[in-house]
Amino acid sequence: MENFHDGHWCNLDISLKNHFRNAQTTWFERKLLGYVFYKSYKNEDVKIDTIDDFIKTAKLGKEIAEVIRSNLSKCWPFVPSFERGYTWEYFKSYILNFEDYSVGKASAESFIPERITFFIHDLLNITKNDSVACIGSGSSTIFEKLVTFSPRANYEIYEDEIRRRSLAYIYKDILGANVNFPSKSCMLSEAGKKYNKICLTYALGAKTPALREECSDYIRNYVLERTFLQKASLDWVLTFLLSEKLSRNGKMVSLTTFNKLSSRSEVDVKIRRELINSGKVEAVISLPANLLPHTSVSLALIVYSNDNKSVKFIDASNRSTSGYGFLYMKSKLNAFEYYDLDEFFNREGQKQSVVELSNFKGDYRLDPKYYISSVNIPYAKAFKEVIFKTNRRDTLTKCYLEKELSNKKTDYRFVSSNDIQDGIICGEPRYISEKSEELQKMKKYSVGPGDIIISKNGITPKVAVVSDDEKFVLTNGNLYALKLKNKIIDPYFLQAFLESPTGRASLKDAITSGMQSLITVADLEDMVISCPPLKQQKEIAQRYKKKLQELIDLKKNEEGKRKELSDVFDLK
Repeated sequence: MENFHDGHWCNLDISLKNHFRNAQTTWFERKLLGYVFYKSYKNEDVKIDTIDDFIKTAKLGKEIAEVIRSNLSKCWPFVPSFERGYTWEYFKSYILNFEDYSVGKASAESFIPERITFFIHDLLNITKNDSVACIGSGSSTIFEKLVTFSPRANYEIYEDEIRRRSLAYIYKDILGANVNFPSKSCMLSEAGKKYNKICLTYALGAKTPALREECSDYIRNYVLERTFLQKASLDWVLTFLLSEKLSRNGKMVSLTTFNKLSSRSEVDVKIRRELINSGKVEAVISLPANLLPHTSVSLALIVYSNDNKSVKFIDASNRSTSGYGFLYMKSKLNAFEYYDLDEFFNREGQKQSVVELSNFKGDYRLDPKYYISSVNIPYAKAFKEVIFKTNRRDTLTKCYLEKELSNKKTDYRFVSSNDIQDGIICGEPRYISEKSEELQKMKKYSVGPGDIIISKNGITPKVAVVSDDEKFVLTNGNLYALKLKNKIIDPYFLQAFLESPTGRASLKDAITSGMQSLITVADLEDMVISCPPLKQQKEIAQRYKKKLQELIDLKKNEEGKRKELSDVFDLK
């Protein structure tokens, strides 16, 4: 049988590829055509002269018949002329395993990569006669894999994305599974309904209000009875609702965006606190970045069950190769296959941690990186404990700067990330005019001698201490300007730490935003730094300042030599 696992459109058989292209079909129409040929090749009694002949002789159910008629009428003349040269097994594999990554953004967002679906299957550990619910955008792609590996369970599915919902009906027919498609999501509102296993992927869904509309009254009443859910996003509401429908020994896996795990919004904090304190969270697993087409958002899996006394954290975010994850799924997540949670957690070399429920406090964060440090930091302390004030402002436009800059030196120097090189504020100084109408607003963002500046870029962060030569320094929006508690931390010791391999690793560990590797204020304040006794800091700071001055002198000498080079040519 042909196999399209992890395949691309360019790897499809050239003849079939050309046939589909000549028919000017979309990715969805190609899937439906594959189903037409699967049925006709498998049963010679199925006629394909007209679309009505096919629907009648293939004995299609009402749902599939409507999908075929409404989507393939225009391109049906292509079907009878299709050359015979394939097998029904070939088209079955194409329908189930091949994913066209040229699909539009909305459909791509509702596609769950194959390696994740394998991992979800193993985490759920579906057994014979289990009652299984799949809900949310992309649930049809997960359902197809679950049924393939565990065909003897009983499934209910609610798929948000209408085209993928249609494909679910086709998967049911091909796989012969025991599957129901509840209307108006009665799987949520039916009293006393319990499931052994649940898979929730709503957080990744296309931006359609379908589920909220179909269950609006039920969801509204459910939220009203739980004040902590008011103003919560729908995926959090569904998490609570479905977790209450787990059987005593049931298990639920939710695929969510990483920012949900560390957001400091009051609503998210309350929800995480309720989930943790109620013992519903069993484990959280961070996944590699760039797993989805059309978006670089980072993902995580949350495993829910009942009566947990602790939470397992697993950081699998570095299990990756170069390139986008949706093109390199096998190399990225191959190691995830065929492991249950305990086996995966106890793997040799796995980044992991177990946190007792009594140890959660504050923001009740659920991001694994917060609990799993890749470095051992002596005299560890949270950064926020040494920060007096964090100044940040919006990025100033070039037009604005040209208007506000002065031709003369003033007390107010402007610094951007380009002005910081090798830990030094250098380059041609730029000053804000003291006549600027905006100066009073900008002054509140200023820092002075002994304060520290850190760039927001977490991959190649820049750090510098404001020297005694400057009175006020105003920074642009791509920098954080920090006033420090000088009785606790020496600024040059802090810079020495942040510039060290240990400090760089701590900065990298702190990044939780998932997008563009930017350091958020929360990331910065929660990152771990070294803060030994002040006397010890001063000794290290003096050595660092001496080396920094040597570098400054070297740069000045380099500038002089460059000037000499430019003056060598002196012919008149």
